[in-house]
Amino acid sequence: MHAIELLKNKEVYRYSKLALESSPGIMEFGVSRDFGSTKLIADLAIETKSTIKLVDPNINTLEKAVLSLDLDIPFESICKKGEDVDQEYFKNVGLFHLDGFDIVTSHKHKKSTIDSYADAGIELLKDGNVLSAISHYKIAEKILISNSNKNCVILIDDTWIQNGVWQGKGAMTVPLLISNGFYLISKPSRNRILKKYKWGVALFR
Repeated sequence: MHAIELLKNKEVYRYSKLALESSPGIMEFGVSRDFGSTKLIADLAIETKSTIKLVDPNINTLEKAVLSLDLDIPFESICKKGEDVDQEYFKNVGLFHLDGFDIVTSHKHKKSTIDSYADAGIELLKDGNVLSAISHYKIAEKILISNSNKNCVILIDDTWIQNGVWQGKGAMTVPLLISNGFYLISKPSRNRILKKYKWGVALFR
């Protein structure tokens, strides 16, 4: 299950709507160009009368993701790495979807994906997991600064527990969030062999 699919869980959906009542903004890091996660977020934005902020360093991916939005939805597109987004953009956001920067599992990446990272000076297959964990940690730090006294839901894709240790994109981020008052509202996957599926978690404060 991808993290965004956790919105189909009744509890996660309920908490998301609660958070969006006080901060009617949705921010997605790592957008979907194939009418996937961004489309699901757009549907929730319409229902909750929320704005959307889409963040992706790939301008082509960002432009294609915008095509999945209803033109009536107020949105901003930000062509930057998530950790480089200005702090001001994190204000008034009740739901964050953290799905930027690929990680390396048994899933084989397309050559075009590997090449696009290489163009940015990144060896995905060598450094992807470490850099992804760091990137999401830095994003979480900015979330904590802007939402110290607000309800907030954070969905993190490609995150699971193995032998009691957090793995994947949220390896560093989940412990940080929990130590700052967030708690899990989804059941984390444990000891999974990532062949066909990816896993995610949802947290609330």
